[in-house]
Amino acid sequence: MAVLKIPNKVKIGGHWYSVRFPHVYREKTNAWGTFNAHTLEIFLCGDDGQGARRKDTAILVTFIHELLHGIDELYFNSDLFSQNEKERECKVSVLSEAIFQVLVDNGWIVPEIDREKAE
Repeated sequence: MAVLKIPNKVKIGGHWYSVRFPHVYREKTNAWGTFNAHTLEIFLCGDDGQGARRKDTAILVTFIHELLHGIDELYFNSDLFSQNEKERECKVSVLSEAIFQVLVDNGWIVPEIDREKAE
């Protein structure tokens, strides 16, 4: 039974973005997700690039990460986190992990390991 439910569409501001999950990149990349403001799409990988399935929690953190890029692009024109791409990625990654932790701590998300212990 699949526990992770990633929506097919998500609204950020007044715009609807298509969510492509699971997405397989044709080109070689280290990215697990991307946000495209021009095509109104979010791409999320279901595997680690080597064919191994990523954990649901890792995919969810990537989804939050890409949503933050969308919010930043729409409302702050990439100025909220930084003009420097490497610094922006680092800040978005930290914030997406922090938001994920809030969701877990409040019981809105139960990670796989905790579900396995409960069974």
